[in-house]
Amino acid sequence: MPFDAVALYTLSMFVAVLGIVGLSGYFPAEARPAALRQPGGQALVYLLLLVVLTLLVGAAWLAVTALPWTIAMIAAGLSVLFAPLAFQALPRKFSDSRAGVAVTVSGAMILVTLHFNIN
Repeated sequence: MPFDAVALYTLSMFVAVLGIVGLSGYFPAEARPAALRQPGGQALVYLLLLVVLTLLVGAAWLAVTALPWTIAMIAAGLSVLFAPLAFQALPRKFSDSRAGVAVTVSGAMILVTLHFNIN
């Protein structure tokens, strides 16, 4: 079991859960912060949704093909436990802005790209 697969899976699950926690506050559209109600903000929210779903599929594939199920469950559980705490620690001004969503999208896209490069 390569360490890089465990690290990539854990980080992927953490970022995916972080994105899901953020997305839970952006739907319905009336509940979104003002910066994310505009067309550019809406596009970022839907891009985040798409990238998080892609990241979850990639993480699931990595878990099935490269990790023992015990490691996958522990890593996913730790991610589900600590990602909401990390989201709460972010300043509200950042997490409710386009920049905050763009950083999450960028991080998730980098991880999706890394999924293609791991053996």
